[in-house]
Amino acid sequence: MYASHVLRDRGLEGGHIASSLLLTNPIDGETMNHIILIGNVGRDPEARGADGGIAKFSLAVDSRKKGGEKDTQWFNCVAFRRTAEAILNHVKKGDTLAITGKLKTNTWEKNGVKQLDVDVVVDTWQFVSSKQSSERNAISNQGPATWSPDGSSWP
Repeated sequence: MYASHVLRDRGLEGGHIASSLLLTNPIDGETMNHIILIGNVGRDPEARGADGGIAKFSLAVDSRKKGGEKDTQWFNCVAFRRTAEAILNHVKKGDTLAITGKLKTNTWEKNGVKQLDVDVVVDTWQFVSSKQSSERNAISNQGPATWSPDGSSWP
């Protein structure tokens, strides 16, 4: 028997959504890590890695608080290999993207203090709107992110 927990930001402006789904099987502890975001690219994607096979960018997802006040959540996104190449070649600051992926936590120590950040590892993406949406709308990448430093898949 699965217990389902859906976190969804309601009252969203302009159709921008942030949704995360966690399914848990209490018998054997299986879980699923999956996130769906629609938001605006905050900066041009940057190439990283020795061969440029990594793309990093930020995504702003807007919602409204009670009372109508705008609330923007920023997500650090990372894409690998073919997905990264397509994003680096076609995505620009201000574009509105729909992405699916998984959350990846990173921990390290700085000056004796444990640090934590969370990245969205992009599996698939597509344009929702862009400055040149008619030309670029058919461009997207559909494939799982499978790169890691040791050659294995992300957990």
